[in-house]
Amino acid sequence: MTPPPDPRTAASTGAGATASTRAGATSAGAVRASAALPPEALGAEGAELDRAEALGRSVLAASGADPADADAFASRLRRWWPDLWDGWRAPYAAHPGRAAALDDLVRVLAARAAARPTDLRALDRARLFQPDWFGDPSMIGYVFYTDRFAGTLRGVEEHLDYLDELGVRYVHLMPVLEPRDGDNDGGYAVGVAFVGKNPPASWVHDPSRIYGTSKVDDENIPQPPSRDGVDERREGRILAALMVQLDLLDDRGRSVGSEVTVTENISRHGASCYTSMKPTPGSLVRVTSQQTEFATNAVVLRCRTGEDNIARIHLEFQDGEWPLDIDEAEAT
Repeated sequence: MTPPPDPRTAASTGAGATASTRAGATSAGAVRASAALPPEALGAEGAELDRAEALGRSVLAASGADPADADAFASRLRRWWPDLWDGWRAPYAAHPGRAAALDDLVRVLAARAAARPTDLRALDRARLFQPDWFGDPSMIGYVFYTDRFAGTLRGVEEHLDYLDELGVRYVHLMPVLEPRDGDNDGGYAVGVAFVGKNPPASWVHDPSRIYGTSKVDDENIPQPPSRDGVDERREGRILAALMVQLDLLDDRGRSVGSEVTVTENISRHGASCYTSMKPTPGSLVRVTSQQTEFATNAVVLRCRTGEDNIARIHLEFQDGEWPLDIDEAEAT
């Protein structure tokens, strides 16, 4: 991917490039939406749409929104429902919490719609009648790499006046996320971002859960959230030196490294272990304890070196818990 020239010496991207591409994408989406079958002909999808619309209207009504705004929200929901449904169905169709998670999504969308300023709500209604608005020749777009343009996202915000002077109406930021190794989308994907290749067990159990942002240390490694210095892990830990075998697994579940070590501390659903291996956060590890007849896969949440200069890895179990009677009163 060839980086763009310095934006302060380059002409902005006009309707001939970005806008025309946007127009093509919009036309395709508009055709798709206009060709969608009515809800009664869509079976389960139609029933979910009716339920989602009713829920969205109730959220907007409870917020005191104007009925016209509720109608506009319902119109946009129905117009783009096929796209939302297709993206939703693949990962959530077989999930037991799919209905509740879909309701949560609709509540968030409706709440955001209710919170929009009056001028933007008016613009939303106007755009219902001009679905290809960003294909208009007056919609001049600008594409750039964030770091090369202004260093940071905050820097971009500080240079909006410059873009306004150029007549730019919208910007397209090139990826600001570091892509994974191997096949990847170049860093365009957004959503819940975990460091490494494997999500924690909490996400596997409930993909709809909401995660807060995490602090990072000097090496940019995510740290467990805390409040006023108080440890907020979901359960306590006990200091225990149990002998375990750790097998570092690749993407196909094959062992690519193994060692016998001991734990520094344990909880029912995780452990901190001394290690001589060098896994990265997100790596998958097989934990086996002959002493307690326990084995499970675990995700590496964090790697650190203690004051004793010995490396540790912090693990979250994916499919099991320690078969130990851990007294919560003794846990730290």
